Amino acid sequence: MVIVNCTQCLRGAVHPEAYETGSTLSRAGVISGLDMTVEAALAKLFFLLGSETSAEAVRRRMGEDLCGELSRVAPREIKTIIEKRYGEDRNGEARKRQPKFQL
Repeated sequence: MVIVNCTQCLRGAVHPEAYETGSTLSRAGVISGLDMTVEAALAKLFFLLGSETSAEAVRRRMGEDLCGELSRVAPREIKTIIEKRYGEDRNGEARKRQPKFQL
């Protein structure tokens, strides 16, 4: 079974390590939809579930940009953005604190 965590926000992406709930979902095997819309993620899942032979292959390909459904920000770059925003403690764990957003 493949479960994808998507955002309903108009901008931004799902950052599983940013908040405790996302980290819990990640540990349970839920994959990040990054910045895909719900509709794009559903269409991509339909396509991949029909063309791939294993759930692991579907999980891996969900993180690949197949036809412009993902921005060019790679997961490693997203992790770097999260680390800059939230900081890290000495064990490499993201600190649990609220981000400072500018309006």
